[in-house]
Amino acid sequence: MTFCGKLLSPATTKTVNDKDVPFQELVLKDKSTKLTLAVWEEMVDSFEVGQKAKFTKCRVRLFNEEKKLSTTTSSASEVYTEEDDLDEVSSEDETMSDSPGSTQLPTGTLIAVFEVDPYLACPKVSCNNTKLETLKEPDIELYFMFCKRCNIRYKTNAANIYMRATMLLKTTNEEKKITVFSPQIKKLLESRGLDSAIHFDRKEMLTKLLQIIPIDIHYTLVNNTVRNLTCKRIQDV
Repeated sequence: MTFCGKLLSPATTKTVNDKDVPFQELVLKDKSTKLTLAVWEEMVDSFEVGQKAKFTKCRVRLFNEEKKLSTTTSSASEVYTEEDDLDEVSSEDETMSDSPGSTQLPTGTLIAVFEVDPYLACPKVSCNNTKLETLKEPDIELYFMFCKRCNIRYKTNAANIYMRATMLLKTTNEEKKITVFSPQIKKLLESRGLDSAIHFDRKEMLTKLLQIIPIDIHYTLVNNTVRNLTCKRIQDV
């Protein structure tokens, strides 16, 4: 089954069957239909809210007497650009909010930044921005970027610029190091009116993040990695 639509809400990442398996439920909507799609593993956190997406080879499942779609090991996903009229789909049902109080996610405060790591990532959606390795051709001075997940070579200008940051999260019970990736970093920067573009200049990116802390967030963690967060938007900071 294939469905195209616009992502209207951020999904909640869950621990499934006592195992830390990346999982999300995405709410998709086209001009006539709204449905829930469960995605697993590498497809988790692959799309932004409001982005048009295409999912293929999905399975229909029945859960609590409600039909839902679920990805399988054969499923594929991609940003969808062929039907511009999907831009007319209303986002009035969007559940993301600038206010942390509107969500049931846990609450904490980001209080420190330990490290930032901008890097080149695989452009293939199913690889979920895997960090590319720089390899050299045998016997000649020729270097190329290689993705160990899809086993494809890429030129530097074809790769995505992605970033990982290690930050300190303070909750009512503890302080712990967490990892935050580009989609959530952009949300943090945009909430404070800062340029959210990711650059290779580590000092510049570190300076940006230091400007926004401390910052209160609602979040979901999987293996100490933030998979989803919301934060209050402050105008004219």
